Amino acid sequence: MVEDLEFKSKDKKSKEFNRQTKNIWHRTLTTNMINKNCNELGIIKVEVNPVYSSFIGNLIHNEYDCIASALELCRRGAVKYIKNSNFYPPMVIFPEKLSYLLENKIDIEIDTWDKLFHEITNTRLSYRNKDLSLFSGKCLESNKSNVTILH
Repeated sequence: MVEDLEFKSKDKKSKEFNRQTKNIWHRTLTTNMINKNCNELGIIKVEVNPVYSSFIGNLIHNEYDCIASALELCRRGAVKYIKNSNFYPPMVIFPEKLSYLLENKIDIEIDTWDKLFHEITNTRLSYRNKDLSLFSGKCLESNKSNVTILH
């Protein structure tokens, strides 16, 4: 599965367009390498729409942020060509996480992922799953700077 990242900019002189074109060489190189390897190995590459993939992945999967997003993209690729399949998954979210993100305002009427995204981003709380293994003492020890975490 690959995110369909075609930038459609109307204003060719904006700062955002310039930033996108400066980064396009790396994306083009990476895409060409993925296409070449898929063709050589006989793998079918499926491009999927990445809208809300990180948000939805972090809410329905209890994995680290980028893994949760990748799982959502894979789900979309798996159902892309199934007739009458829904682009968005059912809204089954961990109740504890939803309660935290909505600051215990569970009685709010939210029936779409779009409404939930806007409601949660208004709270300014992070919905992303953190990788706590990075904060274990062994990963933060450094001989170079003499930094050690006391247990």
